[in-house]
Amino acid sequence: MGINIKIVPFIGFILLVVLSCNQGKKGDNQNHQDNKDDIALDNMNINQLSQEIRNTPRNADLFRKRAELYIEKGETEKAISDLNVALKLDSLTKSTYYDLIDQHIHLGQSGKAKEVANACLTIYPNDKESMLRLAQIYYYVKDYNQALSYIRGIKNRNLQDADTYFIQGLIYSETEKTDLAIKAFQRCIEYDKEHIAAYVMLGRLLSDANDPLAIEYFRSGLRQAPGNIELHYNSGFYFQQHDQIDSALYHYNYIISEVDSLHYGAHYNKAYIALVYQNDYEKAIEGFNEALKIDSVSYKAYYNRGYAYELLGKTEKARAEYNKALEYRENYPLAIEALNELDRQ
Repeated sequence: MGINIKIVPFIGFILLVVLSCNQGKKGDNQNHQDNKDDIALDNMNINQLSQEIRNTPRNADLFRKRAELYIEKGETEKAISDLNVALKLDSLTKSTYYDLIDQHIHLGQSGKAKEVANACLTIYPNDKESMLRLAQIYYYVKDYNQALSYIRGIKNRNLQDADTYFIQGLIYSETEKTDLAIKAFQRCIEYDKEHIAAYVMLGRLLSDANDPLAIEYFRSGLRQAPGNIELHYNSGFYFQQHDQIDSALYHYNYIISEVDSLHYGAHYNKAYIALVYQNDYEKAIEGFNEALKIDSVSYKAYYNRGYAYELLGKTEKARAEYNKALEYRENYPLAIEALNELDRQ
């Protein structure tokens, strides 16, 4: 029976572009007054803001500030309600549109997000942030041609920035235009050397192409963000794929000890290394135990733990593990093959 060489794939992550809210410059006196007002609002909690809203119900700033607090608390629907009121009271503040778009995106309400972005563009036809958000929305719903049209609109106005190229890179990577994706992410980093997600994507794309330059991008990203989990995990996975086990373990151990002790992928891959590369089956079982504490339905972890038991001669425990794998992945071929082989013994 062959070893399961299908290492757990990269644990998916959502790359959300952080879109800045640029506002026009004001005079020094106005800035001073705004700063005083902001300090006063920042010292208020939701109950205090609600009381102020009852006293002055046409103050858009109060609704915006309360929405901000709702966003911090994860109460997205309430935030959306307040942002809608703020827009009715003041339709000229761009940041309100941006916040409202982002909250609709957060809820997966792409249609409503597009409506708000287009409303902003009606007032500000050359607003880069709204066009960028529309590109992001169309990317999420996999309308890549429409997404690219907004990217082109930004470039035609010479308004491009790091996020413009980042979304463009995501689109090209989704449509398997790898060379164009790599160039876009490289341009992203030219604009913003601290754009960590771009380093992650460049490393992943180059890893898939078996290009050793991948690790250089991971290292460059880690110089900017030494504790970033995605960079450490992908670095470990790259080294694991290239049989550089000590380097792989360094990154997995760093994640577990310094960043996230409950990172499933790091625990799983450490166990896999113990099983496949180190022939330490007891250690492998301990590692898969830890992985299963985090993800109790991982059929691959059950299968590999079963294989470790089988290699130790504990066939009944192995059989139980293979059957457990089949509970969570019906007709999993490796588990079926393993059980058939046990029956033939």
